[in-house]
Amino acid sequence: MANDARIAKVVSDHLPNAEMIIRTLIKLQINRSAKKDRPRYLDLAYIREYQRHIFEKFGEVITKPSIGDISKTDDGWLIVGDTRNEIANMISVIIERFGLGVGMLVLHAQQMNAGHIPLTININGRAIDLTLPTQSLYGARGEHVINVPIRKFRSDNAKLAELNIIKPPGLWDRSQIIQHKGDKFECRYCSAGEMNPCEVVVNIQGSRFGLSRNYSFGFTFAPFGNPLKVIHFLAWDQAEKPLNMNRTPMTVSDLIVLTRLINTAIRDFFTGTGIKDFPVIDGISNG
Repeated sequence: MANDARIAKVVSDHLPNAEMIIRTLIKLQINRSAKKDRPRYLDLAYIREYQRHIFEKFGEVITKPSIGDISKTDDGWLIVGDTRNEIANMISVIIERFGLGVGMLVLHAQQMNAGHIPLTININGRAIDLTLPTQSLYGARGEHVINVPIRKFRSDNAKLAELNIIKPPGLWDRSQIIQHKGDKFECRYCSAGEMNPCEVVVNIQGSRFGLSRNYSFGFTFAPFGNPLKVIHFLAWDQAEKPLNMNRTPMTVSDLIVLTRLINTAIRDFFTGTGIKDFPVIDGISNG
């Protein structure tokens, strides 16, 4: 009965958006068999050769939207046409065949195309291109400073909610939010499933990769720079009560193994293609 009451409330809350919800579902059904539009990022000036090759090989996955739309009310968000698990399964198949690194390159492209990794941002009616070469600045003492425009908004929950990247904190299901012992704030990585409605999270069984733990991977919004050049994804412990990912012997050893597996897979995938501009991924501990 409690579930029935909860469902009835959600229906009542989102009834004003019924037309949008139905149109979105119909559009998704029609688009299943329609030819997908070419991703906009492929036509940007600073696209790399390896990114074109990844699209040629995995375009079906990359052009798949993470969601159809979101019905937003003051009491909650209702995702319409949620395909995140389907995409995660497709990425898992790619990982099985081509390795972790290739799977993450494909997921990076899919998340850019889906808008979870924004390529532009509108501020006061002005579109800011986030894919332009990063501007170098100098600090007061002559230190080298990288200017990353999107980082100005990494804690602007209202702007991130507008972009469908992060749900407003007031709408989070607190039972799904994880806070590690000794930390002052919620872990945005381990809580990604609740905080980040458009994120595709891929899970791996650690023992299959020589790791001490099972891990989740995703492009949880934490902007580090130009999205065409910075492939910044995260790995976090998949346990029911995740361990803090600060430095421990097992975390460091897993990080070394993961970094090697990721880069070996990428290098092997492009061997024989003549493509040389593929990325080398650095492994960084947040401890």
